[in-house]
Amino acid sequence: MPRPHIEFIQSFDLPVEAPCEGPFAGGALRRLSVDSADGSSSLLVRLPGGWHGDAAGLMRPVELFVLRGRLVAGGQELVEGRYAWVPSGATDRTLSTTEETLLIAFVEAERDVAGEIEVTDTGELQWEPFGADAGTPHGIERKLI
Repeated sequence: MPRPHIEFIQSFDLPVEAPCEGPFAGGALRRLSVDSADGSSSLLVRLPGGWHGDAAGLMRPVELFVLRGRLVAGGQELVEGRYAWVPSGATDRTLSTTEETLLIAFVEAERDVAGEIEVTDTGELQWEPFGADAGTPHGIERKLI
């Protein structure tokens, strides 16, 4: 069954997990949502400064969005507001921090996706109007990553 659509949750009400294995081992995470059918998930992840991890063993594409701090993904630096697409087939899927970092991670269904890590500075993206249908309030805008 796909993940249910949830508009808003209070993340601090969710339990904190300290994974011992996987790409975020040594950090702390809260599972915002999980798809029981394919294992994809949305995670709020806190990583300590000086942390090192590796997504190479995870045969899933991962999307990362840095909320606070500094993350290095495959040699590319991500700071607050930066987004990274990490395909499952990327050559270098190492992750590290130089300071405490808070990020959102979207771990997708297991699949082989070729390519290298792509980093986007969302501050440089333009806002676009959103909500042409009758159910969306006027004035809503979005940035497509």
